[in-house]
Amino acid sequence: MTAAPAPYRLIWPRSWSVPCVLSIPHSGQAIPADANAGMNPDADLGSLEDPHLDRLMAGAQALELPVLVSQWGRAYCDVNRAAA
Repeated sequence: MTAAPAPYRLIWPRSWSVPCVLSIPHSGQAIPADANAGMNPDADLGSLEDPHLDRLMAGAQALELPVLVSQWGRAYCDVNRAAA
């Protein structure tokens, strides 16, 4: 069994000149094995993700913005929702 990745990845630009952080909360696809075991195997979890937005926003470093990228799948942890 492989370990789950860190919940997020923070990408720092070479220099940070704008007081802003770009957040990409739904690009993650990782779901820890213990959580995945309890999920419906027929569920379309990919429909909850924005799987390539982090690649599209890779150019944000040219804008000198830090980028905060979620690595966990939204079906496991939706960072835009309050804890239930």
